[in-house]
Amino acid sequence: MATSPRAGRRRLRLRLAGPGRAPPPRSRPPLDPGDERGHRRLRATDRLERRGIEITTASGVHAIPLAEFALAGALHFVKDVPKLRRDQQARHWQRAATGQLAGRRVTVVGVGAMGRNVIRVFDAMGCHVTAVGRAGRDYGLADGVAVSSTDRLALVLPHTDVLVLCCALTPETEGLIDRAALAALPDGAILVNIARGAVVDEDALVQELASGRLAGAALDVVTEEPLAVDSPLWTLDNVLISPHSASTVETENATLTALFVDNLRRWRTGEPLLNRYDPDRGY
Repeated sequence: MATSPRAGRRRLRLRLAGPGRAPPPRSRPPLDPGDERGHRRLRATDRLERRGIEITTASGVHAIPLAEFALAGALHFVKDVPKLRRDQQARHWQRAATGQLAGRRVTVVGVGAMGRNVIRVFDAMGCHVTAVGRAGRDYGLADGVAVSSTDRLALVLPHTDVLVLCCALTPETEGLIDRAALAALPDGAILVNIARGAVVDEDALVQELASGRLAGAALDVVTEEPLAVDSPLWTLDNVLISPHSASTVETENATLTALFVDNLRRWRTGEPLLNRYDPDRGY
């Protein structure tokens, strides 16, 4: 049993699973803003906050693997991997020119831990990056990275070759990339969604992809998960589907455990907790 030194704090009872001992039957994994079920659970934490119980999230834990997926998704279409696969299966050898990622205009929506890492990756690849976040903030990003806000997104989209969505799902971001936003993207643009499926109008996205106007979409998330077997997204050649697994790597559990242990130490010593849940923002 551990007790916080702060006056008035509730006592915290720890049940540790040892050899041959199962975890408590009603235990739950850490709250993860990148998980659809975790998001619904976070909506219920307001009551806990009002009772003085502090909630933390796993924010930032998945920043590196998701940035890797975003880069892989963009390159998948820039280098026309679908055509390479078709030619390989047909045993067809014909030299051809492909695209180049460097020099392209990349817009990253969401400038949290995940978005910042995505920005660093594409900036390092020589892209012209625009970070889209909350109005009135500069985020202290690298020189050369432009900063805009969601209320000016309509002005940024026509100048976007690769759109990467990294934002949390909130009332403000739900449906943010609607039919008009997709139509504002230039012909041949690429969309990468590592945020939430509900940020995008999926029906409108399917139409833009099926018409061939957009070069492709790399989707780690969709509106309804699992993706329905009759969804056209399965069969479109210019769609790369990941079953909400881009963040899942072999070291994930160790990283989550280290974060929890660090926050437990902070709680016991009275230090500020990492990744405190903000009920006003919803993440």
